[in-house]
Amino acid sequence: MRIGINLLYLIPGQVGGTEIYARGLLHGLSCVDSENEFIVFLNQNAANWQLTQKGNFHRVICPIKWNSRLKRYFYEQFRFPLLIIKGKIEIVHSLG
Repeated sequence: MRIGINLLYLIPGQVGGTEIYARGLLHGLSCVDSENEFIVFLNQNAANWQLTQKGNFHRVICPIKWNSRLKRYFYEQFRFPLLIIKGKIEIVHSLG
């Protein structure tokens, strides 16, 4: 299964609890699941955010920045769904 993780809201080092949750979730998934494919969607500011090196985790950097909430909302509502369809993502977990 191809699973999308939407972290487009992420402001590394500034969003607190949801960043800690995201890091813990991805770490936990990497420990227990080597069969599913995880596609982690990040904004340009979070492009270097630490992500597990397991082969079933992939980083996708989307063409938006965290400092424009309006652009991020627009992207998530209109362009992100097309990216999900094109990438054949079967389920998406949006943390923000």
